[in-house]
Amino acid sequence: MNNPLVSWLMPVYNSEKFLRRALDSMLNQTYQDFEIIIVLENSCTDKSKEICEEYAARDNRIKIHYKVGGLGIAESLNQGLKVCGGKYIARMDADDYSYPERLEKQVSYLESNPEVGILGAKARIINGQRVYDTYEDGVPDSEEIRVRLLFEDCILHPTVVLRAEIFNKEGLEYPTDNKAEDYALWASLISKVKFSILPDVLLDYYIHGENVCSVNFDKIRTDSAKVSRQAIHRELDIDTCNYLDRVFGWRTYDPMPSDISGFLFESLDLIDTVRRANDAQKKFDVAVMEKVLENEWKKALNTIAYYGEIDCLKQPVRKLNKEKIGKVFCKLEEHISSDRKRKVILYGTGRYSNALVQNMGDDDYPFEIIAVCDSDARKQGTVFHGFQVIAPNQISSYDYDFISIATPLYAEEIKDSLLNNYNVKPDKILDLPLCTIATHYRRKLSLERYKHLCGERKAYLFCAPDYGNLGDHAIAVGEHYFFQKNFGIDIEEVPINRFDENISIVMEHIKPEDIVLVTGGGFLGSLWEQGEFQARKVVSLFPDNPVLILPQTLYWEASHEWDIEKARTRQAYENHKKLVLCARDVETYRIMIEAYPKCKVITAPDMVLAYGWKEFINRDTERESALLCLKTDKESILTDRDWERLKEIAAEACGTASVCSTNLDEMISEKRRDVFLRMKLDEFSRARLVITDRLHGLLFSVITGTPCVAMNNCNHKLRATFEWVKHIPNLRFADSIDKVKHLAKEVLSVGQVEYCASDFRDHFKELEMTVELLIDNKGQEAKNVRRY
Repeated sequence: MNNPLVSWLMPVYNSEKFLRRALDSMLNQTYQDFEIIIVLENSCTDKSKEICEEYAARDNRIKIHYKVGGLGIAESLNQGLKVCGGKYIARMDADDYSYPERLEKQVSYLESNPEVGILGAKARIINGQRVYDTYEDGVPDSEEIRVRLLFEDCILHPTVVLRAEIFNKEGLEYPTDNKAEDYALWASLISKVKFSILPDVLLDYYIHGENVCSVNFDKIRTDSAKVSRQAIHRELDIDTCNYLDRVFGWRTYDPMPSDISGFLFESLDLIDTVRRANDAQKKFDVAVMEKVLENEWKKALNTIAYYGEIDCLKQPVRKLNKEKIGKVFCKLEEHISSDRKRKVILYGTGRYSNALVQNMGDDDYPFEIIAVCDSDARKQGTVFHGFQVIAPNQISSYDYDFISIATPLYAEEIKDSLLNNYNVKPDKILDLPLCTIATHYRRKLSLERYKHLCGERKAYLFCAPDYGNLGDHAIAVGEHYFFQKNFGIDIEEVPINRFDENISIVMEHIKPEDIVLVTGGGFLGSLWEQGEFQARKVVSLFPDNPVLILPQTLYWEASHEWDIEKARTRQAYENHKKLVLCARDVETYRIMIEAYPKCKVITAPDMVLAYGWKEFINRDTERESALLCLKTDKESILTDRDWERLKEIAAEACGTASVCSTNLDEMISEKRRDVFLRMKLDEFSRARLVITDRLHGLLFSVITGTPCVAMNNCNHKLRATFEWVKHIPNLRFADSIDKVKHLAKEVLSVGQVEYCASDFRDHFKELEMTVELLIDNKGQEAKNVRRY
């Protein structure tokens, strides 16, 4: 039998969820002259082996080659290459889908273009609910592919069909010492093989927690920098040893560097060095090189968030130099180092202004916004974040230092109008975006805050609340108290909405013995994705530190998209050797050990119950009426009619009733936390009765001694937490609204019950012992032992 023209090459390891889809897509091609070479890991623990053998029994073109497990994907590919008999080798991954016309189009192109050795194609990326095509800015031509390969992998491996003779002639194979094995191979062929990419979408590429890129992301990032460094050295004879990895390779998800100016200097220096070398050697097309270098600079700016909004930095990279960049940072320092607070008028009420004001929160900046201006007559006179919007002709009536234009799209027009129509002096228009100045100031404070003082061990609390949920702020109070009282360790918070601007600073200053904490609460799983994703990232970023996720409720929605995310989290958690998860209730404990079977899981109550709260509560407050503390977010299951019935029940029980929430519609920083908590607890202390479906509505009732009837919401969070406090006589849990009236009478008959934190001390013993083990670097020694 003659060899087929094409050999599909597909490694398989634990791919039963996706394997049939992949095999069917290969078999259902419009072009049928092929064989399928499967390199199957012997160590598969799912049904991948059975599925492969089932398909091989039905179609003799499928050939299975067994491999000893644990050697990696590069070894699998190299083993498969040795037995491929085709003129062309088509790569495929076991979790992707090839369109029916893929082989026909790629083989036809290669047959008609014998000078092309490696041919890719566009793909559709499916990342949960996000779907997009590769090369959205246009498919690069052969020369641009060569240049881009100096800096990044621009060819999606599973889309590739290549000539087998490349491996036979050059004696090549996939490098086994590099997790970015495909990029390493392409880069080694920059000057030896012509690359091309078809503009047709021929593959669906699925991103999920179990594919190789997700599992080995950090190692792939590091190894891609190594490949880029070596490629630039090899092709242009540039000494790249003195540059840091952060300016090479795949940088899409890099955190903001701690030294912004240093990062920009280094990025610009590498770009200038590459440009000069290529201008001298003419190794690559000069115009194409300039295009790619411009894109590399944009990638650098994307890494630095608000700093990338500075106009000077957005000009063509050829026009930039270190002196210009240095002047920008000198100006930033001037703006944040003033001996008095500058008065600023913010021009614009669009999304930039909104994001700026929200992100500023209540930090004490070296400037203050005194007015908001807009030229749109419809907005004038309205209120924007507490400011009445003024017209441009009213600016002259204010005593101000600067006007900050926060509408980038029309910045030049607005500037001209202010100068020519309203007699604003040029030096009164802020020369840098206010958002950048604010970010620079916060980062300077963070640099000082996260530095180690006196060599003391620190605990870094990630996902810390800087938003309006007072329940989460109360948790943080309990966490600070717990660590200081029991271990003498001070917590440094990393607010959830300031993660990107602070993470690199923490990574620079953290020591191996420091403890990484994820704050407690109820955001793990599918309900609040920002918290879930950030917690996962924290675990991944600190592989050498002990990591403790404080008492959390976990809830995963049953759907394909969230199954993918759950798998990603499981992979991140189980890869960490010093991670401990703390469940806030027994039901969450069950979910955690099922979802993350290799992780250590313990239980403890909500951290609010670790603290005494005496100094927060006025015991002499007179109790007046009923208080309804009910959810209005996606966790609520109450209808409008339910609300009306509960109001009627509350008013009947206490004469009058009011409605409150533990979730305020404003940003609350750590600095202002105590003020807001005191006000909210005072509100609970004045109530004779609380009816609530909020977990911290229940706990605020507990710590203020207020009679309370709790009800369920969309998950087990509140019902399971009630188990910790059910012994308190003035608390009841209502399974339905029909029972609330009767239960309200019961708790009112009991009256006020003084809160005593010592009642819960034993419930925190397991958490205390776990922290002691983490401090002693023995975080994984304990088993999952239930005490119920």
